[in-house]
Amino acid sequence: MMNFDDNKLYALTGLARIKGKTFGALPLDNNNPFWLDNDAAPGLKKSLGDVTKAAFDLCDK
Repeated sequence: MMNFDDNKLYALTGLARIKGKTFGALPLDNNNPFWLDNDAAPGLKKSLGDVTKAAFDLCDK
């Protein structure tokens, strides 16, 4: 996933972290500011399920 705020490429999944090392993708850990707090569930982060599903759907085409 490309973050257009800082122009960096981040690996969202375990497989992406492995493959991403070959082209400089950065891993996302729990402390990364990329993860947004979930106001509806204090202490949890917002899900990226919709983003990853859309990415997987593109891969299937």
